[in-house]
Amino acid sequence: MQEFYDYHKIQDFMSNLGLSKEELDIYLTLLDKGKLNNTEISNTTKIPRTTANRKIKRLLGNGLISQSSKNGQKTYIAEKPEKIELMLRHKKLYYERKIQENQDSINELPHLINSIFNLIPNGSDNTEAMVKYYQGRKGYIDICNRALEFAQEEILQISNCEKWRRIFTSEYSLNNYVPRRLKKKISVRALVTNNKKGREFQKEGEKLNRETRFLSDNVDFNGSLLIYDNEVSILLPQKPYIAILLTSQEIYQIFLSLFNDLWKNSIKP
Repeated sequence: MQEFYDYHKIQDFMSNLGLSKEELDIYLTLLDKGKLNNTEISNTTKIPRTTANRKIKRLLGNGLISQSSKNGQKTYIAEKPEKIELMLRHKKLYYERKIQENQDSINELPHLINSIFNLIPNGSDNTEAMVKYYQGRKGYIDICNRALEFAQEEILQISNCEKWRRIFTSEYSLNNYVPRRLKKKISVRALVTNNKKGREFQKEGEKLNRETRFLSDNVDFNGSLLIYDNEVSILLPQKPYIAILLTSQEIYQIFLSLFNDLWKNSIKP
C-alpha cells in the first residue's frame, strides 16, 4: 500500500541536512517508487549515471537510503522520513552542544579583537580582507606554520607567552618550527609580556635569529598576533583554541604600524 508523505516537510528536512538538489531528487524518487537500481534511478531522475552513482554513495554514507543485492544486482530503497527527522534532531543537539562548549572562547573573541583595534588607527571604509578560521590545537599550530610558508624575511610577533606556550610548546618550537625557520632564513621580532615565560622566551631566542623585547606595563595583552607579508593571524589561547587569519594588504599595513609603535615604546632586556 502506497504511503502518503508531506513532501514539502521532507524537502525542508533534507535541505537542513545539507543535501544537494540531486540527492533530494534521488531520495524522493526512491520514496515514491520503492526499490530501484542505478540505471532506473538515473533514467527516472534524468541525472547522469556517473553523477547519480556519486550521489547514491553519499546518501548511503549518510544513512538516508539502504542497499540490497540479489543475483549481483544492487537496488536501493529510501529510509523512512521519520529517520531523517530524528537525524536532524540529533544534528541540532550536536551543534547546540558544540556552541555551548565554545561559548567561553566566543565570548572572549570580541574583547581580544576590540583590545587590538583600539590600539590602531581606523582602516578605510573599503578595506577588504579574506578571513579564515582555524580551531583546535592542530589548527592553532597550522596557522603558525603557515607563516613560514608566506613570510619572506621576517615575522613579527606579539604574545602573552604564558598563554602562548600552553599550545605552541618550547619542545615543538625547538624541534620543528625553529629549524624550518632558520633554514628559510626568516628572522623574528617579538614583543612579549614581561612574565616568567616571556623572559624564558627572550633568553631562548638569543641564538635563534629572534630579537625579543617586552611590552610596556600599560599594554594588557592576552592572546598572540603574527604579522607578515600581507597577512595577520590572531590567536586565542583558550580552548578550543580559535585562530583567525586576515589576508589584506591594508590590514597588514595597519598592524605593521601598530607593531612598530609598540616596538619603539618597548622595554629592552
